[in-house]
Amino acid sequence: MKEIEMDTVEQFCLRTHLAECRTEWSAERTLLAYIRTAIGVLATGIGFLLLFERTVLLIIGFVFIASAVGAFIFGWIRFFYLRALIRREIAAQAEENNPT
Repeated sequence: MKEIEMDTVEQFCLRTHLAECRTEWSAERTLLAYIRTAIGVLATGIGFLLLFERTVLLIIGFVFIASAVGAFIFGWIRFFYLRALIRREIAAQAEENNPT
């Protein structure tokens, strides 16, 4: 098999592109973790509401549900913020490398 030789600029561009992909995928995995956590906390809150009748435990159930919604919203906002930040950085690097 013949080896493909790449010059330093091509290697740098490839490394940079792969790093950008890994960073964006990392943000997506983090969003999925927030969603998974929110679903678990939501299920716990619903369980509290369905299984218990004491006022204190019902309040705890509602707190769990509110926390789940908050975690989901926080994760969603954080994901879109990070994605915009990554894309802005990519565009700035492209502009820096190609000033035409």
